[in-house]
Amino acid sequence: MTIKPHEMEALQFLAARGSDCIGVIDNEEKLAAALVFHEMKQKGLVLATISNDGPVYRLSNAGKKALEAA
Repeated sequence: MTIKPHEMEALQFLAARGSDCIGVIDNEEKLAAALVFHEMKQKGLVLATISNDGPVYRLSNAGKKALEAA
């Protein structure tokens, strides 16, 4: 699987923070983050759980392995 540079940055971000909840998409930055996380979820790099504030994204085992391999 090819991991794009922006996906690697997102993996590093999640590794540093533990998780991220974008919340209400009210600007272009949040929309971009939502699109990146959605694509990464489809690739199996992140997991999403639903909260009252929206999806909460965190690294999957595949995402952790991708970081270790980089």
